[in-house]
Amino acid sequence: MRLRKQKKSMNDSELWELLQSTMESAKDNAEDWVHRFRSPFFEPVRTLKCHPALRHLGPAEAKQLVGRLLQENLGENYWVEYASGLDPRGEITCAEDGEVEFLRRWDKVIYAAGEDPVTVAMEKAHEHPFQILTPRSTPIYLLFVSTAAWLQRDLGDRNILLPCRALAQRFSCSHMTIWTCIQWAVHDGFLDPREKGNLNGRRASQFRFNLSKVT
Repeated sequence: MRLRKQKKSMNDSELWELLQSTMESAKDNAEDWVHRFRSPFFEPVRTLKCHPALRHLGPAEAKQLVGRLLQENLGENYWVEYASGLDPRGEITCAEDGEVEFLRRWDKVIYAAGEDPVTVAMEKAHEHPFQILTPRSTPIYLLFVSTAAWLQRDLGDRNILLPCRALAQRFSCSHMTIWTCIQWAVHDGFLDPREKGNLNGRRASQFRFNLSKVT
C-alpha cells in the first residue's frame, strides 16, 4: 500500500498564493456558508491544512506563520483585512477577533478539504506508528491497530467507525482480513465494541480504542 507523498516545505510566496486562493474561494462560496452559520475561517483553515508543510503545525505556530505573511502583504490591520475578504457579515472587527477565531478554527478543524478520518489516521500510522504489544505481529494487523489508535486520538471522546469494505480498499486486502483484525483487536483489548453495525442499513460498527494500551 502506497500513500501519495507531497512536498513538505513551502516558501513565503507559495504560502501567500495559498492565502490569496482562500480569499477568492470564500468570495465564490460566501452565500453557501453564511446560511449555515459557519465560521469565516472554516474553509480557509481546511484549505491551508491540505498542505503537509502546514497540517501538523499547532494553532500558535500556524497563527504566527500566517499572521506574518498577512502583515507583510496586507498591512498592520491584517487580520481584519484578511477576514473582510472572507466574511460578508463583517463579524471580525478587530485584530483580537481575527486571532481568536483563527486559533479556534485551527484547533477544531482536524481534516483538510477532501480528507476523510481513516485516510488521515493511516498516514499518521505510517509516519508515526504506535508501539503495540501483541503476539499477532503481522504487518497488516500492526498497521490496523495503529490506524485505529490514531483515529481515536483524532476524534477524541467519540466512537470510531471501522467499516470493513472501505478499510479493505485502503489496506489493499480482503474485507475478511479487516474483519479478522477487528476481532483480534477486540480480543487483545485494544477495541471496545459500542454499537453493532447493520449490513442491510450499511452502517458500520462503532468502537472505542483503549489508548492506554499503546505508546
